[in-house]
Amino acid sequence: MTDIGANLEITVYDRSGNEVLKMTAKQTEEISEIKLSDGKTLPKRGGKVAVKASIEGKDPNTVVSRIR
Repeated sequence: MTDIGANLEITVYDRSGNEVLKMTAKQTEEISEIKLSDGKTLPKRGGKVAVKASIEGKDPNTVVSRIR
């Protein structure tokens, strides 16, 4: 869980580790839904999603998840 007001940097990688999508968002609620698409690129099985959350006064956290 991330604090409300945190800046999120979301990066989607393909199976080979190449960056296919990079976007930013702001955590506006305790639980937020973020669409991982730019209209041209959809995350595919075997890829990874990395989410880096940062907020003033705290160390940034990064979570990486594999797409199944």
